[in-house]
Amino acid sequence: MVKVATLLLAGWLLGSCCHHGEEPATADRTVLMYMSANNDLYYDALRDIRNILSSCDRDVLGKGQLLVFFSGPTDPKITGSNPGGQRLWRIKPSKDLKKQLADTVLLQAYNFDNPLEPDAMRQVMDDAVRLAPATHYGLIVWSHSTGWLPKNLEMTTGDARQRAAKTDQLRTKWFGAEPKKSNGNEFNHMDFSELADVMEPYGWEFLIGDACLCSSVELAYDLRHAVGYLVGSPTEVLTEGFPYKRILPLLYGKRSALEVSQSVAACFIDFFENDYYFNGRPCPYATIAVTDLSEMEALASATRPLMAKMNKNSLSVQDVQVYDGRANTMFFDFDSFVRENLDSPDDDPDYRLFKAQLQKTVPYSGHTEAFYSTASGSGRVIRVNDYCGLATYVPRQGVKDELIGQCNQAWPATAWAQAIGF
Repeated sequence: MVKVATLLLAGWLLGSCCHHGEEPATADRTVLMYMSANNDLYYDALRDIRNILSSCDRDVLGKGQLLVFFSGPTDPKITGSNPGGQRLWRIKPSKDLKKQLADTVLLQAYNFDNPLEPDAMRQVMDDAVRLAPATHYGLIVWSHSTGWLPKNLEMTTGDARQRAAKTDQLRTKWFGAEPKKSNGNEFNHMDFSELADVMEPYGWEFLIGDACLCSSVELAYDLRHAVGYLVGSPTEVLTEGFPYKRILPLLYGKRSALEVSQSVAACFIDFFENDYYFNGRPCPYATIAVTDLSEMEALASATRPLMAKMNKNSLSVQDVQVYDGRANTMFFDFDSFVRENLDSPDDDPDYRLFKAQLQKTVPYSGHTEAFYSTASGSGRVIRVNDYCGLATYVPRQGVKDELIGQCNQAWPATAWAQAIGF
């Protein structure tokens, strides 16, 4: 892996610079991949870049553009150069038919203190749409994530980070982890509400979350004005992530944003269900959903009368499908939670309206028989019995868990909790 990384980044450094005086042609679709890899996922990021470069030819891109913003550490193994830092690249098919990898064009170099600050990400997106204008735009965010949880909570630091760093067992991703310059053992993160504010002006048609826990009602509601469709997992994602050799051809051509989103989601599930092996053994652990974010306001309206029927001071999670492996679960299946806390959901006309709206909001969902979680401190395989594709947090009183206590205070302030009248 070190050898591959050396060759790959050396190739990036030799990429030619863009002639900024030239007027860039308008593409059918530009996809920007925002990779926050200045963390323990660095070599996983290099693997994905290698897969992209080895499969990005003219037949794949057509009249489309692929841009990659890459934030990574300085690699001392490459003498006399600094492939780390933050750079925006265009990936383009090589004119040399004998060359096995696509070419890279360096568009812009940056020196952000924190590339997860809204102003930093906004600058990258400004540069992307200026240097690769298109009729349609798609975005991939690649890193760690803890979904809707506020960035100041501790689920992504300390012991959890050390668990994720083990290389001899399955690992999961959790958006954004960039080391603080003041203390390299502490990390900056980004709230999805901040991401939504940054994304809103650009007309993104789909967002693919190559990170853990990117499919929840709280997160989706925050993004409802920023993007058309969300492709993400309500559970943790194995570090293998999306199979880029397979999904790249699905991002371009004449497909609509919904067709792109559904085909990428189906490809993700098929890959893990049938083809992913770790240390020689199959690991069919994956969940995915496509959420039509234009339906999130309607979903909130359909949820509100159901919340009014629940006892908010004693919400039950006894038989609710869990989406993580913590002893005190943070993420639950949304539909399973609603059913658990209604007296007779099958006879409730409000629930029937809610269910119909939920199915309209999530036009595609898929899962393997089980998913894998490291949130408990060790790897757990958890069976999927109920699945709607959207996670939710459930406030609980009297639970002796510091993180639950912090989330109990933070969750009512989310836009989603306020929208459903919690």
